[in-house]
Amino acid sequence: MRKIKFRFWNKVTKSLHYPDGWDEIASRMRLVEMIPMQFTGLKDKNGKEIFEGDVLKWKDYGRRSYRIYLIIWSEENATFDLDTIKDSSRNSVPDDRIYRTDTEAEIIGNIYENPELLNECVEDSGGEE
Repeated sequence: MRKIKFRFWNKVTKSLHYPDGWDEIASRMRLVEMIPMQFTGLKDKNGKEIFEGDVLKWKDYGRRSYRIYLIIWSEENATFDLDTIKDSSRNSVPDDRIYRTDTEAEIIGNIYENPELLNECVEDSGGEE
């Protein structure tokens, strides 16, 4: 079972906070200033925890190039999904690759500290290695 935890983006100070538990969230944080991001229960190839709002550089095994994805929570599918970013539009589709172990994913930032990453979309060449 995955651990339920959150990190928070402070809209005022423009910084990330990783609270130690619910007591800290309730007592020390002004929640009106915070944007919560839930832990997916997964880690990237470097062992870093993946949270909602993270931007991943993803390379499927057997592919030559990478794609850039945003991790989102899908209300419709009740799961974390990979969101592709193309032509300034967001194309969220259920994607079970997030839960597979035969892919490489690396966190390269998040939507709050690195909004410029949302403008990047590295297309997959589709070629096999």
